[in-house]
Amino acid sequence: MKGHHTPRGRGPRGLRGRVARAGIAAVAAAALAPAATAAADAAPITGVFTDMASPPVTCTVQTGAATQGQRWCTASPSRVATWDGTPIDVSVALPPAPAAGPDGNFPVVGVYHGWGGSKIAPASANAQDLLQRGYAVFSMTDRGWGQSCGTAAARANLPAWANCTHGAIHLDSQAYEERDAQYLLGELADEGVIDANRIGAAGASYGGILSVQLGALNDRTRLPDGSLVPWVSPNKGIPMHTAAAVPQALASDIAEALIPNGSTLDYAADSPYFGPRGDARAGIQKAQILNGFYGATPTPTNRFYAPLGSDPSADIVGWHDYSTPPGPFDNPNLTAGIDELTNYHSADGVDDSHAPSPMLMANGLWDDFVPPSEAIRMYNRIRSDHPQTPVALFFGDLGHARSNDKPADLAELGARQDAWLDYYVKGQGPRPAQGVETYVATCPATAPDQGPYLFPTYADMQKGEVDLQDQRPQTIQPTGTQFGPQLSGPTASSCGTVDATDNPATANYRVPAAGAGGYTLAGPATVVARLRVTGASDQVAARLLDVGPDGQERLLERGLYRPQLDPKGNAQQVFQLQPNVVHIDQGHVLKLELLPDDAPYSIANPAAPAAAAQHPIVVTQLSLRVPVMEAPGKGDGHGKDKGHGKDKGHGHGKDHGQDKAKHNARTARIEAPSPKVLPRGYELARDFADRR
Repeated sequence: MKGHHTPRGRGPRGLRGRVARAGIAAVAAAALAPAATAAADAAPITGVFTDMASPPVTCTVQTGAATQGQRWCTASPSRVATWDGTPIDVSVALPPAPAAGPDGNFPVVGVYHGWGGSKIAPASANAQDLLQRGYAVFSMTDRGWGQSCGTAAARANLPAWANCTHGAIHLDSQAYEERDAQYLLGELADEGVIDANRIGAAGASYGGILSVQLGALNDRTRLPDGSLVPWVSPNKGIPMHTAAAVPQALASDIAEALIPNGSTLDYAADSPYFGPRGDARAGIQKAQILNGFYGATPTPTNRFYAPLGSDPSADIVGWHDYSTPPGPFDNPNLTAGIDELTNYHSADGVDDSHAPSPMLMANGLWDDFVPPSEAIRMYNRIRSDHPQTPVALFFGDLGHARSNDKPADLAELGARQDAWLDYYVKGQGPRPAQGVETYVATCPATAPDQGPYLFPTYADMQKGEVDLQDQRPQTIQPTGTQFGPQLSGPTASSCGTVDATDNPATANYRVPAAGAGGYTLAGPATVVARLRVTGASDQVAARLLDVGPDGQERLLERGLYRPQLDPKGNAQQVFQLQPNVVHIDQGHVLKLELLPDDAPYSIANPAAPAAAAQHPIVVTQLSLRVPVMEAPGKGDGHGKDKGHGKDKGHGHGKDHGQDKAKHNARTARIEAPSPKVLPRGYELARDFADRR
């Protein structure tokens, strides 16, 4: 039943998904069955989607030197009927026909577009890279965009076989956009064009969200009633599955990416939006990001939004409006919307009673929309519940703002994605490394990053910790101009700096300066504190800043947290900032700033009414825990310890190996990682539990 959020089960996650035991058995049987692909004729393929209510899509043989013999099956538009009759604009490209023997049965990669995009062209660099390596390429314009019911013209004068009844954007719904991809790939398998056992999924941003969900679903299809059934081709019932996925700039929980509440912990096996016990609260809109995607009107001309409240599975207007001030935000409309998004539009909401596809997930270190925590959440879940399933993480300077898309980082990621698909889809090449590959972010924005570095697991990246304990009370004032708005505005950059003078309206904490050689931040800062919270809509915005000897500060990490109501401030609360991997130079100080908001990046609560207003929050007994790559016992603020990861060619500096006891008390000390704070219902991720 769709709607109310409930705690999710552990172990086999019987409460988490919606697959009946009979359904699970059917899926398992389908996965073990041999692929019954259609017999392909010896004649070359001249068209695709030939057995549908819509007309076939004709393929044109290319004659150019670089594309000789490729078949491009696309036009503008090439609309075909998906499972519910919605016209979907498609693009298919095939390698040259074989010199002898049957044509078809190609390995295929679905390449899915970002927000505001459309199907990729066969001539694009991404498509050509895959075609030259022997893959077929499938792409589609997602429903609600362009010729897939996205414009008034596309919805007018439809052919008899088509309808746009459910043609609105469903925000990467498993039951609509993901099902469209599965259905159309199934048609290609029925026609013998592709191999049902060799299917890959790729895409960035909106396409990354789609492809990570295809990986989580693996061999299952979500129906509009919320149930999961085996993924089989539409005409011949061929068992289908995603052999591998390489999602990039992905969200594994779209609600946490857009309306975070701070429930994600990078050391937890499971970090569902409302917490394992279902008692966490609705979050805080990333106003700058959400409104940038949403646009200026609920009736845009270049995309199709369902009218407010008309379709709970596609209520983009409602999800926007219910999370927009004045609040209060603990209301049934927003809660129901978040439940919909987390359960049916997010990989983290997919029942994982059996294994997902092998996945290589990549996120940007400076990405304020989908930070590395979005991939870490899914990684911990897979490692904890399916430790034999191949999974890897990649972090670099790439993605949405404030990222710089550094060429070396992108090139390394491309090579890793190629190797991942080749091995798990085509069965060629050496077995790719799992664990984590990361760059260390550098400034200026034009400078190459340091690395990359390889670690066997995510937990292995965090060898040590720099801590700060502060018992004194500080107050986060509800109003007042926030210092350094340049850190939050639309022109904010990863390397921009502002004056580091503390704002008396905020709570501020400073770690002692880094010693000789500095140290390397390696993940999210964790804040553990007692918070006196009296307002139903109160929020906490956090910034981790690098303060240089010149008195200028640079934003490294940020976080938004909806604290639990606690008028006496007796309860210990814990939340994390967005992860980053960046070097802290000698003499630099880490500063934690706690604010009432991070506007315009996030919403600012109004002054009234009281149920929506921001109130003073008193912070006491604060502990700041910052994970670092360097191991304890190597010295305080030493250079990089090359034993903590495999350097693929770029050194970090020398290990000074200084004795911690000889350091000045004002030098930051690298300690052993503190015991993890686990709120009720949370469990340690497998890799962190194994370190104890």
